[in-house]
Amino acid sequence: MNVLSADQQTLAAHFANGALPIDERFAAAQWDTPRDVREVGTHTVFFCAVKAARTHSAGDALIYYGRRYHRVGERSAAEMLGVS
Repeated sequence: MNVLSADQQTLAAHFANGALPIDERFAAAQWDTPRDVREVGTHTVFFCAVKAARTHSAGDALIYYGRRYHRVGERSAAEMLGVS
């Protein structure tokens, strides 16, 4: 599962852009060394050991659906359920 905050849309777009060289994509953020890297079909899969994780209760999440990015948060969830 990939979980990004809505504020990370620019970073997600960097990785979705097949025209950008891979080193340019990774230059857009700070990264640690992966444990293993494998080519699987048309994708490069990075296997990492998680040393720490952070969560933020404030702010919306980001999903990609229907060829667009969408913000998902309390407000959008309430609108889907018809709650004010």
